[in-house]
Amino acid sequence: ASSQRPKGVEAIDMQKPYQNFTFCTPEKLLQKLRYIAQYECRSTGSAIRILIRNRVVQFEKEHGEIL
Repeated sequence: ASSQRPKGVEAIDMQKPYQNFTFCTPEKLLQKLRYIAQYECRSTGSAIRILIRNRVVQFEKEHGEIL
């Protein structure tokens, strides 16, 4: 597992305080996410934060910065 960000993905300040957010997802999808997180030596929560961060970065590249 690599700790490097994909090309073009800038660091986003992910320092605490975090805000709790609950969502529902199919069990099979969560199992797959846990597998990926474990493979990358991350917690499931960390893997979710990275996925969200990457999507926000992608969206802002396409549509401009969200203020």
